[in-house]
Amino acid sequence: MSFFQTAKKRKAIGIIDVGSASVGGAVVAIGGDSKPTMLYSTRTELVFQEDLNFGRFLSSMLKSFEIVLEDMRKGSKETPREFFCSFASPWYASRTKTLHARYDSPVMVTSKMLDRFVRDEVSAFEATLKDNRAMAEDQPDVIDVNTIQVRLNGYETSNPHGKKAREVDLALYMSISSRRVLESIRNRVFKAYHSHHVVFGTYTLVAFSAIRDIFSDKKNFLFLDITGEVSDLSIIRNNVIVETVSFPFGRNSLIRRMASGFNVGPDEAVSMIRMRQEQRHTETASKKIDDIMSRAKKEWIKYFSSALTDFSSSFSIPATIFITVDADVAALYIEAIKSEEFGQFVLTENAFDERVLDGKVLTKFLEVDNVDSGASLDPFLALETIFVDKVKERFT
Repeated sequence: MSFFQTAKKRKAIGIIDVGSASVGGAVVAIGGDSKPTMLYSTRTELVFQEDLNFGRFLSSMLKSFEIVLEDMRKGSKETPREFFCSFASPWYASRTKTLHARYDSPVMVTSKMLDRFVRDEVSAFEATLKDNRAMAEDQPDVIDVNTIQVRLNGYETSNPHGKKAREVDLALYMSISSRRVLESIRNRVFKAYHSHHVVFGTYTLVAFSAIRDIFSDKKNFLFLDITGEVSDLSIIRNNVIVETVSFPFGRNSLIRRMASGFNVGPDEAVSMIRMRQEQRHTETASKKIDDIMSRAKKEWIKYFSSALTDFSSSFSIPATIFITVDADVAALYIEAIKSEEFGQFVLTENAFDERVLDGKVLTKFLEVDNVDSGASLDPFLALETIFVDKVKERFT
């Protein structure tokens, strides 16, 4: 019996996670009174590049995208007609803007007023893109416009409509991506599923939204997403994404250094990293691996501390840091954050409280078909599933 014969109010949505090292896909069920359910998931690695070339990088991503769509089409019993595509760096650029309006006397806050604020800011954002020659040549499109907070007279409210205020503040998150990339993705979704309904979003906003809902007691925190080619660090103050910075060091950076150090291919380098975690190397090999990993860790720490130093010039640094990272390299980066070396670079409110958002943490917030343990749950797709369930009204 079909899943949807017993849950008629639910619908199947396709989720695509586009990263810098892999593309993931899932078919999920949302709606009704139940938790969202991941019905099927898959992930395909991009072709590893010794030296990054954007043309090859894009081609590899689109090929992996096609493979993922085909896996979803063949592997899932349910056929989605609507899709959510989430971009990680470097496939998008984002901006957070706080809009402030002050009036001589209290005014009624209406949807029309707030929509005008948003339209005006989006128009200004698009104008800056047209003035930026590098961006204009690639024809960027705005893909995500989200009001992440509204404050009336200084107080946050989730329902501002119909209330009077002298001061209105909107925190607006906007993002862009390449029109060429967007059209390529739409074409491939249509070819595989004959669907034109693709909603785009960004992983930073997805993760922020899910973290804010799951850990509602945390209003100030850092979010660190360590991808294949880059690491993205966002600072959140008073439930607003204040700033996000990216630096060019991720999982693949470590793999390149390991491959170069041992003169092996990327697959062998990954295997060596995993075997070292399991302590299955000879003492001589382990020493060399540890040396390479130590140097890689120091390099990453410099980037990370530089980003935090930039943040600290304007804000105190929150102690809580939520992290998404591939499991096979998670220990290295957690160790880096905790290390004494890092403590020499920057001061936080307190010692870091690192929280890795892995399958075991996230499994309680969704159902997963035919999986008994969260250990095998893809955390990136899990966060995107939680987000899609939250914004289900976007899907007709």
